[in-house]
This record gives sequence, structure tokens and C-alpha cells, in this order.
Amino acid sequence: MTGYGSARVEVRGRALLVEVRSVNHKFCDVRTRLPRELLPHDAAIQEEVRALVGRGRVDLSVERDARAGHERVELDLELARAYAGALSRLESEVAGDDAWKVPLIAGMPGVFEVPSAVDLDAADVDAVLAAVRSAVTDLRAMRRREGRALAAALGEQLDAIDTTVSEIAAELPREGALRAERLRQRVAEVASDVRVDELRLAQEVALLAERADVREELDRLSSHLGQFRGVLEGGDAVGRRLEFLLQEMNREVNTVGSKSGSAKISHAVVDLKVGIERLREQVQNLE
Repeated sequence: MTGYGSARVEVRGRALLVEVRSVNHKFCDVRTRLPRELLPHDAAIQEEVRALVGRGRVDLSVERDARAGHERVELDLELARAYAGALSRLESEVAGDDAWKVPLIAGMPGVFEVPSAVDLDAADVDAVLAAVRSAVTDLRAMRRREGRALAAALGEQLDAIDTTVSEIAAELPREGALRAERLRQRVAEVASDVRVDELRLAQEVALLAERADVREELDRLSSHLGQFRGVLEGGDAVGRRLEFLLQEMNREVNTVGSKSGSAKISHAVVDLKVGIERLREQVQNLE
């Protein structure tokens, strides 16, 4: 499911912005983009995310918040003097009389590096982790709103499947009678000059009807539909449980299709498969 959340935190006088985004994914895949001082705590940050998000690709970033109203520009004279001294050495030892080379050389990657002076303590890390939890909580709220809308769409599809199951159940007596009549006609064609044992024929008709009976499959399918609704109403992480129920529903529908000899039921089975596939596509968006 898609979602977005953000939070702000101040650490050592620096305003940091935590942003987290999620898109659909079969598993929980967390990816982070962190400033250098937070890299040693990447595992802890990912653990905070996974504790609140069970499914989806989650991208989390932490960076300086340029929009913070209390951000200010400070002049570091010591650092400026250090740069000036380094440039003087560069001119005297490398550039020589060709002073124009100084800005070119100074701009080369790695010529000037300032070691990170930020050394975060436990309180600083806890503040960042709290901001991560706050941002993910915002994301979960957005995903929850999307989930409610998706649950309504799933409910409509379940109603359509329920209706089709009822239509198949109503068709079963007619199909049984048609099967029996076709068997009688076939026997009459093959053994037109032979006296038919009506009792034996009735037994064969009953056996054929029992083998073709799909009432149990329809009952189990209706049960799975009820469980599906119950899981949706229960909340929490439902994606994997619904995927399992869809597998069971598809198995029952396949059995109904293999047993049926009626064109009307065969068409209804196709509708059921289409409906289940639509449910599967939507369920993949659920956590």
C-alpha cells in the first residue's frame, strides 16, 4: 500500500527532517538514506520501521531540514582559517607561479575533506528513532485510509461472487435432471432392442449425480467468502491470510468447473475465476 509520513527533530542544534514513503510490495523491503553520523544506527532505524510496517517497500530518508524556521547561518572562523591555510600551501607547493590552477585543483574530488565532528550519544539516537516512529505512524494512518477504501471495493467483489455461487446452486437440480435424461437417452440409443433394468438404471443415475454433485464445494466456497469478510473486518495485517483464502477459493471453483457439464454453470465458473483474480490483484496491495 502507498503512504507518506514525516517528522522533524533537532539534534545538536541541527534540524533534521525524517521522510518515509511506501509502495506496494509482496514483502517488507526497507531502504534508507541517512547522513554520515546516522549510518552506524541504520539497523536500529530499519528495525523501528519493520516493527510498524509488515508489508511494502519503504523508503526512509533523514536530512537537514532547510525549511525549519530556526535554521541560521553560522560563521566558523576556525574552519575558514584552515581552508585559507590549505589554499596557501596548495599555491606554494603545487601551483607555483600558475595561480590560476589553485581553484581548479581545489575543486578536484577529495582534495578538501572535513571530518564529521558530530558524535551522537544515546539521547540523540533515541530522538531520531522517536522521529522515525512518528513519521511511520503518519504513514500508517494514510495507509489505513487507503485500506478502508480498498476494503469497500473488495466487499463489492465478494458480493458479486456470492451472487454467482447462489446462481450455480439454483442451477444444480436442473443440471441433475438433464444429466439423468441424457443417460436415459444414451442407454435407449445403444440398447434399443434390449430390455433395460429400470432399477439398475436408477442406480447408475444416482451414482452419476453423486459424482457430479458440487454442493460441498459450493458450501466450502461460501465458507471461505465468510472468512474473507471476517478477516477484512478484523483489521491488523491481513494480506497473507487473504491470499491463502483465495488459493482455497480457487481450488473449489476449479473442482466445480471440472465436475460440471452445464454450459450455464461453466460460464458461471469463468465469472468466479475472474472475480477471484480481481480479489487477488487488490489483496496484493494490502498489508
